[in-house]
Amino acid sequence: MDILSKLPERLKELMFDKGVNAPKLAKELSIGSNTITRYLQGTSTPSFPIFIKLLEYFNCSADFLLGLDEQPFYERAFAPVAPF
Repeated sequence: MDILSKLPERLKELMFDKGVNAPKLAKELSIGSNTITRYLQGTSTPSFPIFIKLLEYFNCSADFLLGLDEQPFYERAFAPVAPF
């Protein structure tokens, strides 16, 4: 299985949830709208810097965007640590 095979599906889901279309997302990320369209069609994959921008824009985990996790956000739980 290609690790980025679920990226188009997850990207569509995140865009729908946030209420943005390809041109608006492209403008927010400072890239061409055709580039976003290719990501959505699965014919292209984002470079690492663009991937990071997607994670920051949607505030989601990389595992979710890659299809490795079903939850878009990490539950941040902090536990006390014993002193050294």
